[in-house]
Amino acid sequence: MAVITISRQTGSGGDEIAALVCKQMGYQYLDKAMLAKAASEETQSEVDFLKFTDEDLVKGSGLMNRLLAAMGGGSGAAVQMRTWAEDANGQRSMQVVQLDESRAIQLVQNAIRYVAAQGNVVIMGRGAQVILKDHPGALHVRIEAPWEDRVQRIKLRYDLRGEGARTEAQNLIARRDDARADYVRRFYDVNVKDAQLYHLLVNTGKLSIEAAARLIVAAAKLLPA
Repeated sequence: MAVITISRQTGSGGDEIAALVCKQMGYQYLDKAMLAKAASEETQSEVDFLKFTDEDLVKGSGLMNRLLAAMGGGSGAAVQMRTWAEDANGQRSMQVVQLDESRAIQLVQNAIRYVAAQGNVVIMGRGAQVILKDHPGALHVRIEAPWEDRVQRIKLRYDLRGEGARTEAQNLIARRDDARADYVRRFYDVNVKDAQLYHLLVNTGKLSIEAAARLIVAAAKLLPA
């Protein structure tokens, strides 16, 4: 029951590779809904705040404000988790628990560990390569690509055209890469580019998306049972 974590540069083809790996191995992909479900099961509470993607992250103290904004909350709002309490008469009532940044991150970490314990899952980003660094049967992968390849992929993905398309793509790549790197550095004190975090580094400037997926699948099958 292997677990595959994937860290990727924006525009490197990581999302497409993850989808192919899931298809070829019959694995689940840890998306927002699955993460929220795992957090709910792990805490025995109804978690409703985990619209949590790397793209929601920004550098420094603005991280949670950006995360909340992506969820429709205002700047400075608190992250919330709904819990249910039952009184002596068996009546259930909902309580809203306010979570600070530290508790919100802890909840994500616990949910990732919970999912990893079930196995057969691909986890993209969210610091999973650090959270599960000692997890048995985990394969940690970093996917990179040359700058120009990344720019072209982003232009195609978001249908960016016209005179400012290249600049827009470059800015998007820089913004997302910086946010992801800052997140891992801030909460785990590591450099996301550190090769020591990974079993496998894949350059999609040298390999096709399909070949990269096959390579990861082959590596996962070599992990100790």
